[in-house]
Amino acid sequence: CVIVTNNKARFELSKMLPISWADIKLEMNAVVMNAETSINTNGAGDSFTAGLLAATMLRKENQTLDLESASQIALHVAAYHIDRATRDQSYLDINVLLDRLKII
Repeated sequence: CVIVTNNKARFELSKMLPISWADIKLEMNAVVMNAETSINTNGAGDSFTAGLLAATMLRKENQTLDLESASQIALHVAAYHIDRATRDQSYLDINVLLDRLKII
């Protein structure tokens, strides 16, 4: 997964996106899923974006998460969504996800 943020001026205008995320290029591994997992990728990008936006609201020691940690959350939200076994559940408990990832 490659995540590129550019155009610092746009970040400066945003009320949601932390300026510390501007002008970064990250290369991250995709979430590994079991070989027998049945997937449906419809909505994967939307769920990644939702996970990233949710991560902008999280704080660690009163600071916004760094882009790598936020992206890790977003990747796991997307993986949860594309797994047919979990995608139709009513919600993803973000606290369970954070505990599993050991980010906060």
